Parts: sequence; C-alpha cells; structure tokens
Amino acid sequence: ENGSIEFESLRGLRGASIEFDELRGLRNGSIEFESLRGLRNGSIEFEPLRGIRNATIEFEIAPNSPPECDPSGPYEAECSGSTTTVLLDGSASSDPDDDALTFEWTTDCPGGIFDDPAGETPVLTVDTFPGCQVNCTVTLTVTDDNEESDACDTTVTIADTTAPTVTCPDDATGLECPADTSVAANGSATGSDTCGSVTISSSDVSVPGCGVTETITRTWTAEDDCGISVSCDQTISTVDTTDPEVTVDTTPITVTDTDCSGAEVVTLPIATASDDCDGTLTVENDAPASFPAGQTTTVTFTATDDCGNSASATVDVTVLFGADIWVTAQKHAVGSGS
Repeated sequence: ENGSIEFESLRGLRGASIEFDELRGLRNGSIEFESLRGLRNGSIEFEPLRGIRNATIEFEIAPNSPPECDPSGPYEAECSGSTTTVLLDGSASSDPDDDALTFEWTTDCPGGIFDDPAGETPVLTVDTFPGCQVNCTVTLTVTDDNEESDACDTTVTIADTTAPTVTCPDDATGLECPADTSVAANGSATGSDTCGSVTISSSDVSVPGCGVTETITRTWTAEDDCGISVSCDQTISTVDTTDPEVTVDTTPITVTDTDCSGAEVVTLPIATASDDCDGTLTVENDAPASFPAGQTTTVTFTATDDCGNSASATVDVTVLFGADIWVTAQKHAVGSGS
C-alpha cells in the first residue's frame, strides 16, 4: 500500500526484471533506481516480505567502459589510375560493455571520399594521378550507447610500382644504301603509364657491314614519374646491292709497230669509278704489258665496291705492222757452153 518504484536515467539497462511476490504489510516503502549505467540482466526479487516497514534496497552501480577503436591498417595499395580505392576495416573495434557502436571515418587523403563514412568497412577513393606516391591518414571515431567515444588513425600509402608500357616502331631492314636511318625517317616509340606520364628516349648500337652498310639496334626506353622504365629494340639495317659506275674513254685505239718488234706498248686511258655508298672502289684492267702487232685486243676495265658489286667497260686496241717488205728477183745469164 502506498508503495512506489521509481526509475530514472536507466541507461544501458538490459533485460532487467523486478518481481514482487506476496508483499504483505508493506508501508510507504520505495525502491529507487538512478543512473543505472551498464546494468546487465539484473533482477530484484521479493518473496514473502511480510511485515517490512520502510525498507531500503541499495545498488552499487558499475561505471560505463568506453569503446576501443581499431582502424586496422596501415593500408597499402597499388596506384590504379587517376583514382585508387582502398577498402577500410573498423570491425576490430570493440566495447567492453557490448554496447552497439557507431562509426565515423575522416581522412586527409587528396580528394578522399568514402562511399559510407558511417560504415564499419567503407571504401575510400583517393586522387592518385599524376604522381609517384600518396601518403595520407584516415581517422576512425567509434561511439557507444552512452555517447562515450574513442578515436584512432592509421596511414594509407598508395604507390606506383608497375612499369610503364612501351611500343617500338616497326623494324626497317634491307634499306638500300645510301639510306636515311634517322628517327625522323624510321619512327619513334610510344609509351604510357597508369599513374602518370612517361619520357621516351633512344640509344643506338651500330655493327658495321660491307662498305658503309650497317645494322643498327635502336633501344627505346619509356620511363615513368617514379623512375621505373621498360625498353624495346628496333632493328634498322642498310644493304648495298647497286653496282658502281665505271667511266673510261672507250674510243678504239690504233697504233703502229714502228720498230717491227711484233708488239707495241700502248698507253691506255685512265678509268674512274663512283658508287652511291661512297665506299672504297678498286678499278682494274686486263691489258697485257704489250699488245701484239697485227691484232686487235679488247681491254676490260672493271670497278668493284666493298660489297662485291662490279661494273665494266671495254676499249679495243689495234696494233698495225710497221712496214711492208717487197723482194724483186731478176734473171741474169752468166755464161754459155756446149
């Protein structure tokens, strides 16, 4: 009779029960609960309380324990383009009182955006182009049912460790000498990088061939903003299959064997030769030391380049006899007899 039960600020009360059984004779009694934070599955039982007057029940209230924040990490990711995503995980956060937790993520990462900043495992999107490496921080704050919170942070590192790509121009082989072997004439390499720009450069190694021909290995290199490079080779080669040109006065030569020796030394014209590749040329002829009288001899002039290509021209040399000999015989009677 005239009893009262009062509850005030019962924060965190879970499944508590108060039971009264045969409370006979209770007068002006009261049971008061104030600021019962953290109470779990408690019970107060009264069974046959007969004749109690002005009873008091006291509780020693355990204080609320704050939550414990854990953002996992540190996080590392490979740069994937103009933006890169990182999956965060705050599920290791906990509350000693088993309170439900709320999450709040913040970041100083460039252009950082969370798909769900209040989620337990949000996805963070970061601006990563152009650049070599991004170093930044994410901060997690967890709050329990009693509005007590804990904050923690961890690092996010996004790096470009992937080599760029490079594509060489087509090989240029069998170019007829003289040929233009320059970059302008034979093409440049192209390159790209997922997370930045590339610098293209080239270097040549030449192996000489016959004459002035050569085989060039042109190495193309693409280097990204992080100093990571990749290379490819282009082959350029020149050949000389063109005959040289020989120049000589081919006017027939006629001389006379004036001393009737049967042969004559003849001064031949000078032959010259030229070649488009400007290599070393040799010019030879097959003339004898002296030319026989009464005959026409064909002299062949041959020019040969360093690659074995050759060209020829001929000059006819005729040697005439130096004199005609006439013999006259007369008949004389020397004597007679009988």
